[in-house]
Amino acid sequence: MPVRRGSPARSTHHTDIYDAGNEKVNAPRNVHGIRLRPTSDLPDIYRALFKFGVFNAVQSSSFDKITLLSLCVCVCSRLTLLLAPTGSGKTVIFELAIIRMLIQSRAYGRDSKCIYVAPTKALCSEKYRDWVTKFQPLGINCTYAYTLQGCELTGDTVRFGKSAWGEARHATIIVTTGEKWDSLSRNWEEYDDILSQIHLFLVDEVHILNEARGSTLEVVVSRMKTRGTSVRFVMVSATVPNIHDVANWIGNDPNGGPATVMEFGEEYRPCKLTRHVYGINRKNDQNDFVFSRNLDFKLYGILKQHSVNKPVLVFCATRKGVMTTAEQLMKEYEQSTEKKDVLPWSRPRRIESTFHDKRLEKLLACGIGIHHAGMSYDDRRATEDLYMNKILRVVVATSTLAVGVNLPAHTVVIKGVKVFQNNMSKEYSDLDIMQMIGRAGRPQFDKEGVAIIMCEAELKQKYEALAQGRSFLESSLHLNLAEHINSEIGLGTIRDVQSAKDWLRNSFLFQRIQQNPRHYAIGKAGKQTWQERVDQLVTESIESLKNNQLVKGEGYEKDNLKSTEYGDTMSKYYIRQTTMSGILKLSDKPTLREMLETLSNAEEFRDIKIRSGEKQIYNKLRTHDDIRYKPKKIEKTCDKVSVIIQAVLAGINLNDPEYKNGDNQPSLEALSIFRHVDRVTRAMMEVALTKKSGAQIKYGMELLRCLNAKAWEDRPVVLRQIEHIGEKSIKVLAQHGITTLADVRKQDPLRIETLLNRKPPFGHEVLAYVKQLPQYTIEITEVEIVPSDGQSPVEVELSIECGLLGDMTDAPQPKKGKMRFREATVVVTVTSDLDYVDFSRIPTKSLKSPKSLTVIAKLSKPSQTVLVQITPENTAGLAFTKTYRPNIPHCQYPTLDTRPLSSVAQEMEGVIINADFWAEMEEGPSDSDEIIATVDLTKEKVTGPNSQRKGQEDKGLPKRNSQRTINGSQVSIPKQLPNGKFVCHEGLPKPPQLTKKRVETLYPIEGESGKKSNVSKPPKGREPREKPAVHAKPDRRMQELENLHESNSVTSSLQLPEGRRIKLDDGKSLAKPPAQKSFKQKPKPNFEIEFCRDLDANDLNWGMTEVADLSDDDFPDTRDILEQRTRKEQAKANVSSDSAYHDSEIEELIRNVPSPLSTGILRSSLQFEHEMSPPSMKRTHQSNFGEETFDVLDRTLHPGGSAPVKRRKVRQLTLEWLLG
Repeated sequence: MPVRRGSPARSTHHTDIYDAGNEKVNAPRNVHGIRLRPTSDLPDIYRALFKFGVFNAVQSSSFDKITLLSLCVCVCSRLTLLLAPTGSGKTVIFELAIIRMLIQSRAYGRDSKCIYVAPTKALCSEKYRDWVTKFQPLGINCTYAYTLQGCELTGDTVRFGKSAWGEARHATIIVTTGEKWDSLSRNWEEYDDILSQIHLFLVDEVHILNEARGSTLEVVVSRMKTRGTSVRFVMVSATVPNIHDVANWIGNDPNGGPATVMEFGEEYRPCKLTRHVYGINRKNDQNDFVFSRNLDFKLYGILKQHSVNKPVLVFCATRKGVMTTAEQLMKEYEQSTEKKDVLPWSRPRRIESTFHDKRLEKLLACGIGIHHAGMSYDDRRATEDLYMNKILRVVVATSTLAVGVNLPAHTVVIKGVKVFQNNMSKEYSDLDIMQMIGRAGRPQFDKEGVAIIMCEAELKQKYEALAQGRSFLESSLHLNLAEHINSEIGLGTIRDVQSAKDWLRNSFLFQRIQQNPRHYAIGKAGKQTWQERVDQLVTESIESLKNNQLVKGEGYEKDNLKSTEYGDTMSKYYIRQTTMSGILKLSDKPTLREMLETLSNAEEFRDIKIRSGEKQIYNKLRTHDDIRYKPKKIEKTCDKVSVIIQAVLAGINLNDPEYKNGDNQPSLEALSIFRHVDRVTRAMMEVALTKKSGAQIKYGMELLRCLNAKAWEDRPVVLRQIEHIGEKSIKVLAQHGITTLADVRKQDPLRIETLLNRKPPFGHEVLAYVKQLPQYTIEITEVEIVPSDGQSPVEVELSIECGLLGDMTDAPQPKKGKMRFREATVVVTVTSDLDYVDFSRIPTKSLKSPKSLTVIAKLSKPSQTVLVQITPENTAGLAFTKTYRPNIPHCQYPTLDTRPLSSVAQEMEGVIINADFWAEMEEGPSDSDEIIATVDLTKEKVTGPNSQRKGQEDKGLPKRNSQRTINGSQVSIPKQLPNGKFVCHEGLPKPPQLTKKRVETLYPIEGESGKKSNVSKPPKGREPREKPAVHAKPDRRMQELENLHESNSVTSSLQLPEGRRIKLDDGKSLAKPPAQKSFKQKPKPNFEIEFCRDLDANDLNWGMTEVADLSDDDFPDTRDILEQRTRKEQAKANVSSDSAYHDSEIEELIRNVPSPLSTGILRSSLQFEHEMSPPSMKRTHQSNFGEETFDVLDRTLHPGGSAPVKRRKVRQLTLEWLLG
């Protein structure tokens, strides 16, 4: 006879009679000789919970230890740990423990609560529905009127503050995940009245301690063991060899009794399970996708061997792999049909279902179906129904089916043990493998089941041990130890370093790290014990928290560790440390885009991955006009998350076929993303309030409202917050100019019904819903203004009165709606530069009577104003802002220093300045200080008799009032003041730069008579230090220049003073030998210009290429030349009227000849033009001589052109004094 899950084994051989009270009951025994207990052993009120009359062997063996119905038993085990195979009825064990808690609670007259913790939300939902059906009727029919309520708390039920517990405050059975219970129990002091009522703690699938999520379960159990009072633990697990380590971990509390462990082997499984592991050879150069394809080719043969025409489930790693595997099975099935081979399953006879995806109909013809989250809901439900009705014999699915829908099968195949996540390939978790194997075997129909694992040959031994229950449980607490230590510090469990060490020594991690240290790879020094190494882990984690500003406290004193406000925020909102670090790195005035990018980079979205083929779809979505902040391209998970969030806020239809295919469902991805965005955004808001960042508060509130409403505030999609208004209705209303909630409020009900083609009273219901939304009013009154004293900002004290327009309670209530908008109201006050002023959170109900707030704003410039915004915390489109500008003159504001920072100040920005530096310098170096000589490697090494410094003169710090001797002149170096500046009227931030011009002015060349020295004489009584003489080498260019001057009579023609020369190089003095450059100079161009004069080869080598290297100071002043020439012309008696020219305008033009057309260049150009012209032109076109050169001159001086007469006069006058 088939046995259903949770029912007793039916095979019995012996029957005993025992006395249960005054009643004699037949007590059958099973093949193991265990007396099976009937349900009549329970009180009458609880017998109806079970649909069978006798408990099975596992349940009967545990009955007495779980229930302990005799109230005379005062001492009992604090922990009962049950190991039993899948399908042995472990759920009934939990129900028996709950019944015992209810009986004791009634006997002792106390309120009790039970917590059930499961690893997945799917399992929580299944247990919640089952237990609500079973236990809620007891409250109605119970004689003692004991009301029993159930409550489900998972990550989907996101609440904070007092509403976080919701119905759980009054619930007796609370079904939750480990992560959700961790977040709720972190505020133990605040909810101590509720948590003290917990007397039973049930843990399902305790073997998840092996997984990354197992650290949360480990911390939760440790917390309940430490903080709870009279808490009993009942845990069930799959078969593992080291379950006694778990018992030692939980049962090491001296206040509780020893742990009770009950182990049941595979012989107690109602349906015998056969396990097979196939190791497939894999080439070294094969990637995961090619190897998965090879497994597809071998799958059909394995199914022919094991399926025996019974239901089969095949688990694949990816959605695309599901379809590929199904199509390969269909291909080989059709080939077998054509060859008339024996088929592993029969072909379905009649098919009546239709699918949206037409590929499924072809598969259905061969009895094959697929199932994954990327399919439409209708297709998934149709596949499940066909499988349960035995029309589909093979279903290929992803691993999510193992924990979601209950579809048991005779044969289960795990095709490949690796999955591609976060851009890397990794193996399934042990929990996933056990969940998938657990689907094999159907106690209702079969006596046996088959589980098959296909993996790489080198992994065969590992999965054989796992499938047989020989895989050891290990801890994962070390993977995120810092996060859990932070939460325990905030909770008060850890108060100092020593208590942190004690806390970790009581963990499951410490139990296992001593026995299997290689698994944790944390290594220890040779003489270091494992206890010392674990203590070091604690210290390192605490230092990491301190570095991230999450924990404060120095040293090892008692009670010195405290959680900072940032640490409390991280613990309160259950934020990962990586996410919190990114939030803390936000700038002081972040933009809305920066905050959205920080949200998208949260570690909470690490399970979101970019599948193959998705980049093209999301890149197309990225270019949509309604995506405000477009990523450059979709490369990382954060880019995908950002685009999906913005698409939802913009109202883009993610179910559009343009944005989805068989393997991609953006709408389903959006659901998983929006489970986390609310708490991460609230954490950003809390950090902003701690930092008092006005920009982060303002934009954080805006982002929070938009994410809750799933709409941008300035888009028509904000109307989706109204009940009965869908996407099509929003488009129709927007086309008629109704785009905001305020616009809807002004409409007539009849017009709304007409536009949307709806019947009455639809318009009234819409308006009733809108009118219950709050309408705010703000009045700003100036109380006092304190003007600036020239440096401090203007202080403005304002009184802000805020209230509601009308009364929400008087508004007509929606027909089916509830007052979901009775939430908190937020008043944010910032300056126009987004500087923080004030933040207040007020219950909306209390604004029925106006509330007054007093704030003080500090304004530093006349353009600043004060912005006051009042808005609901979670509803978009209702924010109301008012601006205040003080009426005071500009002179009462502080004078701002708008000068840009100097280069030195920019370099010194952020440098910590030691205020006692100069005082320490005055005291001189201590005996222990080492004096390091500083050598200027940029200067040439000087040799001479005084080049070697002697003994005591070189020791110590350099003198501040040192002297320098240059060319026989003594120059005093500027004295440095104690404030670090140099002597001037107010002091300079650094010594004045010694440019070449300044050097030549301060330190004149010997024998130069044209300039006066401004160098101050050295103070009397001080011997100037002589500088070693520098023996300059003869300059070949100077000799060439002298020859050129003599051959062309330059000195006499230009009337140069003695010692003057025409400029050779720009920036180099002729009297000073040029410094040799360390780098290779580029070759200078040589235009090979030959002059008509009799010049020797040395003269020609000078050329015009050297002119650019002379300094401007080496040229004679043009004004001096013109004045001398004018006096000479006036002295001539026979000057003709054509050449005697005294036009001041022309003279001014010639004086302002720019440097590129200076004397030497003009003269050379005119000579070249004259000599290169043909003789005929020289005779017949004397008037055109120098025309090209003067065209250049004229265009330079007169870009717009000049009169021809004036040009001829300029040319004649210039030719006379250039060509003599």
